[in-house]
Amino acid sequence: MSKTLGIVGQMSSLVILPNSTCGALPEGSIEGTESLRITFIWLYNGLQIFGFLSVTGITLLATFSRRIQRSLTWYNFMLGWVVWCISFSLLIGQQTGGCPAFGLCLFQAALVYAGPPANAFATVAIILQLYFQTTARLNNAKNPQWQTTLISVAPPSLYILIFALIIVFGFLNPSQIQRDTTGMFCGISSGVPTQIGAALVASLSIIMLFFEVKTFTLLYRNWAMFRHIRAETKNSVNSVSLTMIIRVSVFSFLPILALGISLVSATSTSSNLAHISTASLPGAAALIFGTQRDVLSVLMFWRIERKPIKTYIEKRVPEEKADMV
Repeated sequence: MSKTLGIVGQMSSLVILPNSTCGALPEGSIEGTESLRITFIWLYNGLQIFGFLSVTGITLLATFSRRIQRSLTWYNFMLGWVVWCISFSLLIGQQTGGCPAFGLCLFQAALVYAGPPANAFATVAIILQLYFQTTARLNNAKNPQWQTTLISVAPPSLYILIFALIIVFGFLNPSQIQRDTTGMFCGISSGVPTQIGAALVASLSIIMLFFEVKTFTLLYRNWAMFRHIRAETKNSVNSVSLTMIIRVSVFSFLPILALGISLVSATSTSSNLAHISTASLPGAAALIFGTQRDVLSVLMFWRIERKPIKTYIEKRVPEEKADMV
């Protein structure tokens, strides 16, 4: 009986860790100024809430509108940012004052470390899908189903893997699960998980740039054929959209920028700039992918879409010739 109680006591010591999740504020740092620290916290929270509402709204709009056609990889990408906002907002109300519970802190840390690599992978998945679709269309071939399945399953799988590893790491090293010095969210005091996550994001960013260059090179060399294909598949979920390629390419530079800011902030006394820059990514995703023409046309439902009226002469001209006019 005494042995059993001893084992239970050891297990409970891993879960109940009073005052162990409070990150100490470095003396003389910008985080030490309480009023300024709270201002940064609310700015951070506001960006996360804005990102959550905007990304969720656009995702729901695309889900329930028949006029918006999106692929599974696009939904994975957008849902990844919804989960991101929820993950980084779990500590709202406990970002100052007393220490958060160990269980909550560990759960948030696992979500926080899993988010950046998985979302970077989801961006890579969209770029890969656009590249595969463009290649298949130009070659008059069908995109293999295994490619679509693989790029759809890979980002969530990476997320679950990193989440599980951080949970195990946290139980084995409970003293390293702490609230960040800024107070914005919980993380790990050891720099190893952060360095591994940064390396993964950097590697995925290189893959993004590589396939972006390949896609634009392919379009440049086959521009006339691409325009013809785009016209034929305009209303299809598998259509190849130039605007989507451009938007994904623009957005792919933002994680690289945020990573650079994070690396610069890691060498300074403050992490506020890095955290706020990453908190702006969901809102940027909503603005970039939520301002496409089909989304805006659904949002502006009060506007009546006017169809061009053909003249008497145009009606008598065969359709193929009319297209050439």
